[in-house]
Amino acid sequence: MNHYQKLELKDRLEKLLGKSIDLDAGNQLFNYHRQWNDTSIRLDREHIKIHPLCLLQTQSDYDNHQSMLKFLYQQLELGFNAKWLISFHLKHPSEKFRNVPEMYQVKGQMPRTRWGRKLIRDGMNNPQSSLWDECAYYNYYDKRRNDDFYTEEDNRQIKNLMLKYLYGIQRLNQTWRSNFPKNMLFIKEKGKVKLQYHIHLILPDVRDTLNTKFQILNVLNSNRNKARCLSSFKSIDVKEIDEPKKTLSYLNKETKGTHCSLDFSNSILLTK
Repeated sequence: MNHYQKLELKDRLEKLLGKSIDLDAGNQLFNYHRQWNDTSIRLDREHIKIHPLCLLQTQSDYDNHQSMLKFLYQQLELGFNAKWLISFHLKHPSEKFRNVPEMYQVKGQMPRTRWGRKLIRDGMNNPQSSLWDECAYYNYYDKRRNDDFYTEEDNRQIKNLMLKYLYGIQRLNQTWRSNFPKNMLFIKEKGKVKLQYHIHLILPDVRDTLNTKFQILNVLNSNRNKARCLSSFKSIDVKEIDEPKKTLSYLNKETKGTHCSLDFSNSILLTK
């Protein structure tokens, strides 16, 4: 339809409807969404099925997601026997706060007591003073829990904990030991709430004395206070992996053009 045909159609519709119309009204909305979403995504020739919960909006999102998914599947082809999926949460600054009474007074009225949130420090009482001085502590750890670098730094503590209690290895540099795991994958995820990172860890078989889900849960949850970065409110969860490819596809769902879910600095990867 050329410009003159478009004007003719507009005149006919205005006569039928009895009011003026704008045929270009939807173009602005279309152009606005188009700047954030590619109109079409070109699939790779070796396309791997994407998890239903994964949302990819641009070509770069698709390319990075597929590349990482192929890399994870390659780990399985190289001999990684994914046996256990361990999920844990990092400590949020709100866990160290408790409800405490605070005195306040409006000019010309009697003093009143309200409940606020204040940091509990070891060996210290909680004076009924202002709560605003705790914001710096909260903001520091809230930012830390959403930073990739600091999350990977905390994952190193988790790695040490897993090697010690699941494999009997005391130090990270004891790679020469026969029971040192040949492969280990750390996956960072924010989930639906997007509040902070929580971690999924994929492990092969652990030592023979821990051959059931209940035994692994008992060992990890009873020793999680050994890693200060672990949440004291949320317990560690353990699941046995039946279908490794489906598990990896699910854990890779947040990998996009600007974010990679795999923690390369702490994962133990297989090479050809």
